[in-house]
Amino acid sequence: MSVLIFSDAALASKAAATVLAGNLLENPYANIGLTYDSSLDGIFHALQELVANNILSFANHRFYQLCEFVSASEETPVIRKLLNDSLFGQHAPSAEQYVIPYYPNLNWAGICARFENDILEHGGLDLTILVLRPDGSLLYNLPGEELAPVTHVELIGSEKVVSAGMATIMRSKKLAVVAIGESVAEATAKVLGGAVSNQQPASYLQLHQNVTFILDEKAASLL
Repeated sequence: MSVLIFSDAALASKAAATVLAGNLLENPYANIGLTYDSSLDGIFHALQELVANNILSFANHRFYQLCEFVSASEETPVIRKLLNDSLFGQHAPSAEQYVIPYYPNLNWAGICARFENDILEHGGLDLTILVLRPDGSLLYNLPGEELAPVTHVELIGSEKVVSAGMATIMRSKKLAVVAIGESVAEATAKVLGGAVSNQQPASYLQLHQNVTFILDEKAASLL
């Protein structure tokens, strides 16, 4: 495990963008696991600029969107739209390159299974980008007595969300976890320094062989 701490969110975002760009350049055919959070905006915008300036290319990557809100409508999925705006812009991957566990009004068990099978059939995730949440969760794997191992549907308040599971995350060859701000300071301390526990789902990353945590000083304040 590597832990990188920077003085503020802007520097942490620049550093994270550099780390991610290096991985994408090293393996231009990598399978990338993605999520969205506003704390990733600076990172994603920096990567988008690198693509616009022909320093980086998304042309040969395969992208896996790891979570999405479940809806009965056929409108553009919420997280998909946020990723389009913040990361891809005018360089959106083709439909063949982009895999999302989302199809309105279909069998969700089948959708989840198909998503997992696609990852396995293409050699697994090479790099997964995650955000640590204040409750110690990753994606929508919430603290509780049991954690779903694979892609599944979670009830979040009154909404349903489809999310990759903890085993799906742990099988990724590399993980980059961003923790920004005072709101995640307590979770960061428990995840990095506490016991591995279902009550802090991200604590399982202590068992991963290649994970990098990228923090600002506020997130690291209780370490």
